[in-house]
Amino acid sequence: MNFTFRFILALVCMLCIDFFNYCYAQKLDTSGLGKKLDFCYELNKARDEKLVNEAKKLLKFASAYPKSDIEVKINTLIARGFLNNRIPDSAYLYLKKCKIPFGNQVSYRARFDYFIALARVDYIKNSFNQSIENDLKAYQLAKTAVDKKRMAIALTNLANTNGVIGRLDQSLEYLEESANYSLDASDSITYAYTMQSIGTIYFQKNEFTKAPFYYNQTAALFSKYQVKNELILTYSLLADCYFNLKNYNLALKYVDMSNKIKGDYQNTYFDLYNSSILAKAYYKLNKLDLAVKYAELLNSNINAGGAEELEIDFLKICIEIYSGTKNYDKAIGLIKKYDSLTSSFTDSLKNAYAMDKEFDFRFSNVKAELKRIKEEKRVQEELNELQKKVLIMGVAVIILLIALLGIGFVFLRRNIENSKLLNQKNNQIEDQLRIVRKQNELQLLTIGIVGHDLRGPLSSAITLRSILNKILDDADINSAKELSTLLFDSLERINVLANNLVQWVLSAQSGINLNFKQVVIKEAIDNLIQVFETELAKKQIKIINQVNPTIEVYADAACVETILRNVIQNAIKFTNEGRNVTVSATDFPNEQGLITLTVKDEGVGMPPEILEKLNDGKRMITLGTKGEKGNGLGLIMIQTLLSLNKGKMQISSEVGVGTSFSVLLPKSKTS
Repeated sequence: MNFTFRFILALVCMLCIDFFNYCYAQKLDTSGLGKKLDFCYELNKARDEKLVNEAKKLLKFASAYPKSDIEVKINTLIARGFLNNRIPDSAYLYLKKCKIPFGNQVSYRARFDYFIALARVDYIKNSFNQSIENDLKAYQLAKTAVDKKRMAIALTNLANTNGVIGRLDQSLEYLEESANYSLDASDSITYAYTMQSIGTIYFQKNEFTKAPFYYNQTAALFSKYQVKNELILTYSLLADCYFNLKNYNLALKYVDMSNKIKGDYQNTYFDLYNSSILAKAYYKLNKLDLAVKYAELLNSNINAGGAEELEIDFLKICIEIYSGTKNYDKAIGLIKKYDSLTSSFTDSLKNAYAMDKEFDFRFSNVKAELKRIKEEKRVQEELNELQKKVLIMGVAVIILLIALLGIGFVFLRRNIENSKLLNQKNNQIEDQLRIVRKQNELQLLTIGIVGHDLRGPLSSAITLRSILNKILDDADINSAKELSTLLFDSLERINVLANNLVQWVLSAQSGINLNFKQVVIKEAIDNLIQVFETELAKKQIKIINQVNPTIEVYADAACVETILRNVIQNAIKFTNEGRNVTVSATDFPNEQGLITLTVKDEGVGMPPEILEKLNDGKRMITLGTKGEKGNGLGLIMIQTLLSLNKGKMQISSEVGVGTSFSVLLPKSKTS
């Protein structure tokens, strides 16, 4: 009784629902439904992402007409919209709302679209046998209706599924037949899908030079008819093709084209596919940072859905990049996932993946390498533990040794300190002795310099005095005045020289203190010409100063003056009456940073044996052209002063021609 009541109640409810839907349907305005459905079919044809929202607006009609042609068409259109966006689970929910088996009121087109959509869901979910079965149902419907356009669609889908499970030759037969049907039906869009599928079959057959021809035809058609989603996919397929042709830069270019068309459009499948190509292309170009970046992006989104049929391929790419960049922990984790997925493959799918022999070889090597690394890590951990124990024992022994060494070090340090103090005292005594010896040498040198430099001017003064006496005896007052003026000038110069020499003596006794600066040579020569004015007039000798006013040397001015004074004095001494002494200055050509000051006389010259001794620094005593006496100290003094100023000298001479005395001094501080 209770069961009968429930049955009657359920029957009444169903009748009421049907009656309500009938009444609701009568109130609906179906006059524009056909146009709205046609609009949705056009959106599907263009793979427009707006399809889902537009088709959902028609759900009120589907609810009003259950088990009808309208219900099947609307739910199938919504499912197609989700499939275009690679969301198979949502698509399947709407396909389930269509009641199977269909009643007679469901049209051929609605039935066909339903089976095609259902086959696509099975394909994305890797249920390939079920997908083939549903595509065959759709093909039989189209064949019975002699609908070549839909026969071509069904054959293209069959070809794609057979290609995935390795039946490539069968796929090409389906596609050739599909191409003929789509051309007969003047259906360019279906023909474009067929060309895309042919390119993919050649891609799977590793005939990468043929595949781009079909992909480019596909891209041209999809671009012409604004099938945005499929144009994105075709550019991605071209990128993958050129990657396998090892043209990695061209592969990156087509990924960029694909992403530009995609723009902000959210589609997990395209994002994953393009990321996979970028990851492996950058890896091949050895741009490892970018390769890891896109591998990370790929790995983090593999389970996001929408690309289940490529999950294995994505895992393979990540494993190869992680192992190649020594991210072994990540690689091992993905290998476990890879093994788990492949263990559940059907025989047909196992055969399809078995074709990738190159990856199997690389992958087996990677697994072996990772296993070896894992074993090495285990052994290394054991060694580290042993090293810790040995280290602790070693530290204890070292501490004991340090304690013993510390005791010995205290005694040794005391002996070393005493030895250092003794050595320091000995060194101080040696330094003081060297200073005393140096001061004695300088004092001897100073005495010689004083005598040498005063002799010339005093001699001139004495000569002037004797001449003055003769003139006074002759009562030549005018000549006497003139000569007394010369004598006064000579004595004035002697006074200046005496002051300079006193300063030299004081500095020599306290240790010569040199004041280095830039010295203008022309000015120094002009000053010295005035010093030797009397001697020059006496021998009727003219000094020609050819030194450029811009030439300078970096030295002590007093030293430079003393050096030049002695060199010029020697030139005057050995020059015949009425001849010239020429002073010039040039950059020394063979030694950078040096200025060459040359004093050239037109004197008696020197034989080679005397010149050799002078260049060797030996003291020579000679007489001038007027019997002027020398003591040989001038040359020694010049050598000493040049060494203090980081300079040197050169002498060249020819008997009867004259002598050239060159002094080389630094041009600047850096020299």
